[in-house]
Amino acid sequence: MALSLLAMALSAATPPTAEPTKSAADEPSVSVSESDPLAAPEPKRVVIGRDNVDLAGAGRLEFTPDAGPVIASLPSGPYLNVLTSLGEGEIAFNSGGRAIACISGSSGKQGRAMEVLCQQIEARARFRRNDGFALPYEVGRLAFSVRVKQVLAPRKPIALLPPGKGYGLTLVTTGKPGVAGCSILGNPFSAADSEAICQTWISAGRPGLGAAPPPPPAMMRKRSGLPAPASAAHRRPASAAARPVARPAPRPIVQPPAEMPSGGDLANVAVQLGHPKQDLILEERMIWRDVEIVYPAVPFDERPPIGTGNGMLGNTITAADYPRLALIEEIGGRVKVLMGFARDGSPESCRPVGSSGTAYLDNVTCEVAMRRLRFAFSKRISDFSGLRYYVTDVRWLVPLD
Repeated sequence: MALSLLAMALSAATPPTAEPTKSAADEPSVSVSESDPLAAPEPKRVVIGRDNVDLAGAGRLEFTPDAGPVIASLPSGPYLNVLTSLGEGEIAFNSGGRAIACISGSSGKQGRAMEVLCQQIEARARFRRNDGFALPYEVGRLAFSVRVKQVLAPRKPIALLPPGKGYGLTLVTTGKPGVAGCSILGNPFSAADSEAICQTWISAGRPGLGAAPPPPPAMMRKRSGLPAPASAAHRRPASAAARPVARPAPRPIVQPPAEMPSGGDLANVAVQLGHPKQDLILEERMIWRDVEIVYPAVPFDERPPIGTGNGMLGNTITAADYPRLALIEEIGGRVKVLMGFARDGSPESCRPVGSSGTAYLDNVTCEVAMRRLRFAFSKRISDFSGLRYYVTDVRWLVPLD
């Protein structure tokens, strides 16, 4: 699958076209005319204000549901065993990231469970905006769906055992320097149980640390079908080596990713398992998609723009930066963003000012731009405080099959 990402270019915003006014008739009337069956309907027009910003792609939801009370509010029996989706909802956040409301469209058996979940969300959920995301709002909205997942559960109280004495786990050390943390490779537990296992491991002094690292190249050669280099003791005589030997066609060696943890970062331990249970997985949804999105105007008199000839925009965005969800959903389009740069050329703010038609792609484009764009100011530009602003386009092209 070939991905294409066009170069970024400066362009001016086009003002929206005024809708034609309708004239009233004296008598009811009807008319029939030919129409193009292939013509697409006019997209819905959404004017973004202070209370309808779609937060999909603009940050991350910080919330771990307590699945027990939610599942307990559902009727038990066969219905619960086959339940895979609990429903959909929407959270309203204030500009500080605090949840102020949660609504659900579910009813009946699942409606009560969604009410319990919404109570938890309103009490504990927070939304952390991406660094530099500068689209102003008083109330932001985040749509979500809830999936029910069968998970394993450790026996309580959690006790860490040597490998082979229970259900084996590989833990990976994480966290910032001086702040211990861990994650579980191929995690089969709920978020709450995973955190409890990690805390138990850290409190116990991180036993098992220094587990075997990824397979060495010799083992990878064996797995890939390539012959291992012969040692001096087992090397064939020259006459034997000259005879043709049938060997399988070599396959390329698959190298481990660069971020693969080293042996010192891994720990192998085991835990005893309790009864399996069900967990809740919240997944982000899009509110404004395939619509005409109009963002609020930017007062340029308060935002000094970077003029032509004042420097050069450095762009390192590649096809690898294509937002994963947009790629899965086959969403593309042109996004116009307003970037704020400091004197050293580092980006400090970003907000979408021209839409692709999907708010998620607009928002996540800013996240990519904050990581990948720099501005090299001309040497003749004097020092300044604050920010200078630059408008540029990013065009995401959905790959063709």
